[in-house]
Amino acid sequence: MYNKCIENTTFFYILVLMEIGYSKTFIQNIGSKIHRGQILNEEESAFAAFRGAHAKILKNFRDRLSNKVSKNVAVGGRLKTRNTIIAKLQRRYSSMDLTRMHDIAGVRLVFENNNALNNFRNSFINEPDYSNYERCNPTDKYDYIKTPNLDTGYRCIHDIYREKTDEPLKTHIEIQYRTTVQQAWASTLEIWDTAFNDETKFGLSSKKDLQTLLKYISELFARELEDMSFLKYVSDEDLFKSIIKLDKSTGFISQLETIKPKQQTDKQQLSFDYLIVKDTVNSDELNVNSVKTEDAEVVFNKFKKIEDQAKQPDSNKTEENIVMLSVKKADKNFNKLYNNYMNDFIKFRTFYEQAIRSLKKRLGARATIYALLLNSKY
Repeated sequence: MYNKCIENTTFFYILVLMEIGYSKTFIQNIGSKIHRGQILNEEESAFAAFRGAHAKILKNFRDRLSNKVSKNVAVGGRLKTRNTIIAKLQRRYSSMDLTRMHDIAGVRLVFENNNALNNFRNSFINEPDYSNYERCNPTDKYDYIKTPNLDTGYRCIHDIYREKTDEPLKTHIEIQYRTTVQQAWASTLEIWDTAFNDETKFGLSSKKDLQTLLKYISELFARELEDMSFLKYVSDEDLFKSIIKLDKSTGFISQLETIKPKQQTDKQQLSFDYLIVKDTVNSDELNVNSVKTEDAEVVFNKFKKIEDQAKQPDSNKTEENIVMLSVKKADKNFNKLYNNYMNDFIKFRTFYEQAIRSLKKRLGARATIYALLLNSKY
C-alpha cells in the first residue's frame, strides 16, 4: 500500500510539473526572482505546483512513520509556509536554490527521551529504501544531538529524503527527530522570534547576550534533564553564574512571560488529521480549521485558496502566516508538535525551573552565594 502511495506521489508530481512544462531551470528562476524581491506573476502557478507536489509526500511519510512508532510518540507534518520560503530565499547572503530546499515538506517526531528516539531512528534508516525515495545524508551529518549547533544550542536530528528519478527536478522531505525537552527549547525560540521580530532560531539575533543565554539554557537542559553535555569546558558554577548574569542583562525570562498564549478559535476543529492554521501575529486567537479528507491535493487546493485571499498587494507574502499541517491524532498531538503557534511555552518554563533546581542542588550553598552576589532571585 505504501509503495503504491509513493508511486502515486511521483505520478502527481510529474503531472503537475513536468507535463505542463515546468523545468528545473524554470523553478530555479522563480527562486532567484523571489531572492531579488521581484513579484511573481505568471510564475505563480508553477510555484504553487512545486509546493503542491510536496504536499502529497508529506502525508505519505507521516502515515508511514505514524504506523511504526509507539503510541506516546507524536508525529506530524507541515508544509513550509509561503512567507517562510520567501524569507529563506531573501535572507542576507543567501544563495539558496529553490529546487534544493529540502524542508518544504517536513515531518516531526517527538519522543519522551533520547534512547527511544535513537532506537526508532536506527531501525527506520536501516529499512530497505522506500520505492522512489532515498535518504541522501550520511547518518551523522545532521545529528545535532550528538553535535549541537554551537552558535545557537539547537539539538535535534534531521534526515533528508530525496526522490529517486532520472528527472532533473526532484522533491525532498526532511524528517526531524526531537525529544520533549528539545522540542520545548526549540519551540520557545520560535515563539520569541515571532513576538519580538528576532532571529535567535538562526543564530542571527542582534542581541548577542541573548543568543549566548539560549545556548547555555540548551546546555542546562542537556546536562540536568538528559544526562548529556556539549559544553563540557563550562563548569557547573560557570554555567549557573552565566545564566543568572545573562538573564538579568537580557530580561529574557521576564519578557517571555509577557507573551500572551493564543486561544484556539474552535477546539472541535482538531477532529481530523489535516489542519489549516491562520496565525495573525497581533491577534490573541489562532484560527484552526480541519479538512475532512485524506486527499492531499484537495487539502492543498483549499490551503492555496486561503493563502491567495491573504496575499498582500504588491508583495509575494501573505498578511498572515498560513500553514498546512498533517497531524495524526491532532486532538492529542497538535500542541506537542506545534505549541509555538499557540505561544505555549509552559513545558519550557517547567523544564527550566526543574533544571535550575537540579543544578542548584548540586552546587549547594555556592548557588545561594552566587545568587546573592549577583543580586538575583535565583
